[in-house]
Amino acid sequence: MNFKLFIARRIANRIANRNRSERRTLRDHVRQQLGQLRHDEKRVRGLRLYVAWSEHHRADSGSIAADMSWSHAAQPAV
Repeated sequence: MNFKLFIARRIANRIANRNRSERRTLRDHVRQQLGQLRHDEKRVRGLRLYVAWSEHHRADSGSIAADMSWSHAAQPAV
């Protein structure tokens, strides 16, 4: 009888240790994946901001160049 209890306790301990190990591995994997997702989201936001800034900057410089043309200054005042 004691031998069966010993074996049952040993098997239970092995299963519990394996479960703890699996949970730890899963937790670490989930943390790594979530960290990678956060990093990628920051990168995407940064790139989108850069594109928006670049397009806005280009549009402003084109409109300023068109507004600063000197053709109207060369015409005589009426």
